[in-house]
Amino acid sequence: MNYPYKWVYNALYKQTRAELPEPLIQQYETLKQFFDTVGIYQMSLSSYEADDLIGALVSKWSKEKQSPGYIYSNDRDLLQLLDQHISQIIAKKQVGDLVYGFKHFQEEYNIHPRQWVDVKALLGDKSDNIPGVPGVGEKAALPLIQQYGSIHEIYAQIEQLDPAFNRYKKKLAEGKELGMLSRELAEIIIDIQEISMLNWEYLTFMYDYERWNKEIQSLELNIRIRS
Repeated sequence: MNYPYKWVYNALYKQTRAELPEPLIQQYETLKQFFDTVGIYQMSLSSYEADDLIGALVSKWSKEKQSPGYIYSNDRDLLQLLDQHISQIIAKKQVGDLVYGFKHFQEEYNIHPRQWVDVKALLGDKSDNIPGVPGVGEKAALPLIQQYGSIHEIYAQIEQLDPAFNRYKKKLAEGKELGMLSRELAEIIIDIQEISMLNWEYLTFMYDYERWNKEIQSLELNIRIRS
Protein backbone atom coordinates (compact mmCIF):
# COMPACT_ATOMS: atom_id res chain seq x y z
CA MET A 1 0.00 0.00 0.00
CA ASN A 2 1.22 3.51 -0.82
CA TYR A 3 0.64 4.99 2.63
CA PRO A 4 1.94 8.52 1.89
CA TYR A 5 -0.61 8.73 -0.92
CA LYS A 6 -3.33 7.90 1.57
CA TRP A 7 -2.08 10.53 4.01
CA VAL A 8 -1.88 13.24 1.35
CA TYR A 9 -5.36 12.44 0.04
CA ASN A 10 -6.86 12.50 3.54
CA ALA A 11 -4.98 15.68 4.43
CA LEU A 12 -6.37 17.45 1.36
CA TYR A 13 -9.86 16.26 2.26
CA LYS A 14 -9.57 17.49 5.84
CA GLN A 15 -8.74 20.96 4.55
CA THR A 16 -12.32 21.16 3.24
CA ARG A 17 -13.88 20.34 6.62
CA ALA A 18 -15.44 23.05 8.71
CA GLU A 19 -13.71 23.83 12.00
CA LEU A 20 -15.00 21.95 15.03
CA PRO A 21 -17.51 23.87 17.15
CA GLU A 22 -16.03 25.28 20.36
CA PRO A 23 -18.29 23.25 22.71
CA LEU A 24 -17.10 20.01 21.07
CA ILE A 25 -13.47 21.05 21.48
CA GLN A 26 -14.12 21.81 25.14
CA GLN A 27 -15.73 18.39 25.63
CA TYR A 28 -12.73 16.74 24.01
CA GLU A 29 -10.27 18.59 26.24
CA THR A 30 -12.32 17.77 29.34
CA LEU A 31 -12.47 14.08 28.42
CA LYS A 32 -8.75 13.99 27.64
CA GLN A 33 -7.93 15.54 31.01
CA PHE A 34 -10.28 13.08 32.74
CA PHE A 35 -8.58 10.11 31.07
CA ASP A 36 -5.15 11.46 32.01
CA THR A 37 -6.20 11.82 35.62
CA VAL A 38 -7.78 8.38 36.04
CA GLY A 39 -5.01 6.58 34.17
CA ILE A 40 -6.64 5.61 30.88
CA TYR A 41 -3.96 5.35 28.22
CA GLN A 42 -4.47 7.56 25.15
CA MET A 43 -2.65 7.36 21.88
CA SER A 44 -2.09 9.54 18.85
CA LEU A 45 0.56 9.32 16.15
CA SER A 46 1.28 11.82 13.43
CA SER A 47 0.18 10.78 9.91
CA TYR A 48 -2.05 7.94 11.17
CA GLU A 49 -5.81 7.84 11.59
CA ALA A 50 -7.43 6.45 14.74
CA ASP A 51 -8.54 3.37 12.76
CA ASP A 52 -4.92 2.66 11.87
CA LEU A 53 -3.84 2.79 15.51
CA ILE A 54 -6.69 0.45 16.46
CA GLY A 55 -5.72 -1.86 13.61
CA ALA A 56 -2.07 -1.97 14.63
CA LEU A 57 -2.95 -2.59 18.28
CA VAL A 58 -5.38 -5.44 17.65
CA SER A 59 -3.00 -7.01 15.13
CA LYS A 60 -0.21 -6.90 17.72
CA TRP A 61 -2.56 -8.37 20.36
CA SER A 62 -3.72 -11.19 18.11
CA LYS A 63 -0.17 -12.16 17.12
CA GLU A 64 1.45 -11.84 20.54
CA LYS A 65 -1.30 -12.72 23.00
CA GLN A 66 -3.32 -15.12 20.83
CA SER A 67 -6.23 -14.66 23.22
CA PRO A 68 -9.63 -12.91 22.99
CA GLY A 69 -9.40 -9.20 22.23
CA TYR A 70 -12.24 -6.74 21.69
CA ILE A 71 -12.85 -3.55 19.74
CA TYR A 72 -15.67 -1.51 21.27
CA SER A 73 -17.15 0.46 18.38
CA ASN A 74 -20.15 0.66 16.06
CA ASP A 75 -17.89 1.60 13.14
CA ARG A 76 -18.37 -1.12 10.52
CA ASP A 77 -15.09 -0.18 8.83
CA LEU A 78 -13.37 -2.00 11.69
CA LEU A 79 -14.93 -5.33 10.67
CA GLN A 80 -11.90 -5.87 8.42
CA LEU A 81 -9.84 -6.33 11.61
CA LEU A 82 -11.73 -9.36 12.90
CA ASP A 83 -9.90 -12.66 13.18
CA GLN A 84 -9.98 -15.82 15.30
CA HIS A 85 -8.94 -13.77 18.35
CA ILE A 86 -10.43 -10.33 17.68
CA SER A 87 -14.16 -9.51 18.00
CA GLN A 88 -16.06 -6.25 17.81
CA ILE A 89 -18.49 -5.15 20.52
CA ILE A 90 -21.38 -3.33 18.85
CA ALA A 91 -23.90 -1.38 20.90
CA LYS A 92 -27.52 -2.24 20.10
CA LYS A 93 -30.34 -0.17 21.56
CA GLN A 94 -32.78 -3.05 21.83
CA VAL A 95 -30.52 -5.90 22.96
CA GLY A 96 -27.52 -4.14 24.47
CA ASP A 97 -23.93 -4.88 23.50
CA LEU A 98 -23.42 -7.52 20.82
CA VAL A 99 -20.11 -9.38 20.61
CA TYR A 100 -19.62 -9.83 16.87
CA GLY A 101 -16.83 -12.22 15.97
CA PHE A 102 -15.01 -13.81 13.06
CA LYS A 103 -17.57 -16.60 12.61
CA HIS A 104 -20.50 -14.17 12.76
CA PHE A 105 -18.95 -12.14 9.96
CA GLN A 106 -18.27 -15.16 7.75
CA GLU A 107 -21.78 -16.50 8.26
CA GLU A 108 -23.34 -13.12 7.41
CA TYR A 109 -21.18 -12.12 4.43
CA ASN A 110 -19.54 -15.36 3.25
CA ILE A 111 -16.16 -13.65 2.82
CA HIS A 112 -13.09 -13.20 5.01
CA PRO A 113 -13.05 -10.02 7.13
CA ARG A 114 -9.96 -8.78 5.29
CA GLN A 115 -12.07 -8.77 2.10
CA TRP A 116 -14.42 -6.22 3.66
CA VAL A 117 -12.07 -3.51 2.41
CA ASP A 118 -12.69 -4.66 -1.18
CA VAL A 119 -16.44 -4.43 -0.70
CA LYS A 120 -16.04 -0.89 0.61
CA ALA A 121 -13.72 -0.03 -2.28
CA LEU A 122 -16.56 -0.80 -4.68
CA LEU A 123 -19.30 0.81 -2.61
CA GLY A 124 -17.43 3.88 -1.40
CA ASP A 125 -18.29 5.82 1.72
CA LYS A 126 -19.17 9.52 1.63
CA SER A 127 -18.63 9.89 5.37
CA ASP A 128 -14.98 8.82 4.89
CA ASN A 129 -14.55 10.59 1.54
CA ILE A 130 -14.06 7.26 -0.24
CA PRO A 131 -15.48 7.62 -3.78
CA GLY A 132 -16.03 3.95 -4.67
CA VAL A 133 -16.93 2.83 -8.18
CA PRO A 134 -19.84 4.93 -9.48
CA GLY A 135 -22.87 2.81 -10.31
CA VAL A 136 -21.80 -0.25 -8.32
CA GLY A 137 -24.09 -0.49 -5.32
CA GLU A 138 -24.88 -2.94 -2.54
CA LYS A 139 -26.59 -5.45 -4.85
CA ALA A 140 -23.36 -5.97 -6.80
CA ALA A 141 -20.45 -5.13 -4.50
CA LEU A 142 -20.68 -8.06 -2.08
CA PRO A 143 -21.56 -10.69 -4.73
CA LEU A 144 -18.61 -9.53 -6.85
CA ILE A 145 -16.18 -9.97 -3.97
CA GLN A 146 -17.77 -13.28 -2.99
CA GLN A 147 -17.15 -14.58 -6.49
CA TYR A 148 -13.81 -12.97 -7.40
CA GLY A 149 -12.20 -12.49 -4.00
CA SER A 150 -10.84 -8.97 -4.43
CA ILE A 151 -11.14 -5.84 -6.53
CA HIS A 152 -7.79 -6.69 -8.13
CA GLU A 153 -9.13 -10.05 -9.33
CA ILE A 154 -12.27 -8.39 -10.68
CA TYR A 155 -10.17 -6.17 -12.93
CA ALA A 156 -7.82 -9.03 -13.82
CA GLN A 157 -10.83 -10.94 -15.18
CA ILE A 158 -13.03 -8.08 -16.31
CA GLU A 159 -13.10 -9.21 -19.95
CA GLN A 160 -14.39 -12.62 -18.83
CA LEU A 161 -16.71 -11.28 -16.16
CA ASP A 162 -19.65 -13.50 -15.23
CA PRO A 163 -22.65 -12.56 -17.44
CA ALA A 164 -24.61 -12.03 -14.22
CA PHE A 165 -22.59 -8.83 -13.80
CA ASN A 166 -22.78 -7.63 -17.42
CA ARG A 167 -24.74 -4.51 -16.44
CA TYR A 168 -21.81 -3.44 -14.23
CA LYS A 169 -18.97 -4.25 -16.63
CA LYS A 170 -18.82 -0.80 -18.25
CA LYS A 171 -19.18 0.95 -14.90
CA LEU A 172 -16.38 -1.11 -13.43
CA ALA A 173 -14.11 -0.39 -16.40
CA GLU A 174 -14.78 3.34 -16.25
CA GLY A 175 -14.37 3.46 -12.48
CA LYS A 176 -11.17 1.41 -12.20
CA GLU A 177 -8.96 4.28 -11.07
CA LEU A 178 -11.45 5.35 -8.41
CA GLY A 179 -11.91 1.75 -7.31
CA MET A 180 -8.18 1.22 -6.80
CA LEU A 181 -7.85 4.53 -4.99
CA SER A 182 -10.84 3.63 -2.82
CA ARG A 183 -9.29 0.34 -1.80
CA GLU A 184 -6.13 2.10 -0.73
CA LEU A 185 -8.10 4.60 1.32
CA ALA A 186 -10.40 1.98 2.86
CA GLU A 187 -7.69 -0.40 4.07
CA ILE A 188 -6.74 0.06 7.71
CA ILE A 189 -2.99 0.07 8.32
CA ILE A 190 -2.00 -2.67 10.75
CA ASP A 191 1.79 -2.49 10.50
CA ILE A 192 3.06 0.52 12.48
CA GLN A 193 6.57 0.26 13.90
CA GLU A 194 5.87 2.50 16.90
CA ILE A 195 2.95 0.27 17.92
CA SER A 196 4.84 -2.99 17.39
CA MET A 197 7.53 -1.80 19.82
CA LEU A 198 5.10 -0.96 22.66
CA ASN A 199 5.23 -2.95 25.88
CA TRP A 200 1.85 -4.28 26.98
CA GLU A 201 2.61 -3.42 30.61
CA TYR A 202 2.83 0.22 29.56
CA LEU A 203 -0.74 0.01 28.24
CA THR A 204 -2.21 -1.73 31.31
CA PHE A 205 -5.07 0.13 32.99
CA MET A 206 -5.02 0.12 36.78
CA TYR A 207 -8.49 0.84 38.16
CA ASP A 208 -8.57 3.17 41.18
CA TYR A 209 -12.11 3.47 42.57
CA GLU A 210 -11.40 6.47 44.78
CA ARG A 211 -9.77 8.42 41.97
CA TRP A 212 -12.57 7.60 39.53
CA ASN A 213 -15.25 8.57 42.05
CA LYS A 214 -13.56 11.87 42.82
CA GLU A 215 -13.19 12.87 39.18
CA ILE A 216 -16.75 11.86 38.25
CA GLN A 217 -18.14 13.90 41.12
CA SER A 218 -16.03 16.91 40.14
CA LEU A 219 -17.56 16.78 36.64
CA GLU A 220 -21.07 16.30 38.12
CA LEU A 221 -21.60 13.11 36.14
CA ASN A 222 -24.34 10.73 37.23
CA ILE A 223 -22.50 7.47 36.65
CA ARG A 224 -22.65 4.42 38.87
CA ILE A 225 -19.29 2.83 39.52
CA ARG A 226 -18.34 -0.19 41.57
CA SER A 227 -15.50 -0.45 44.02
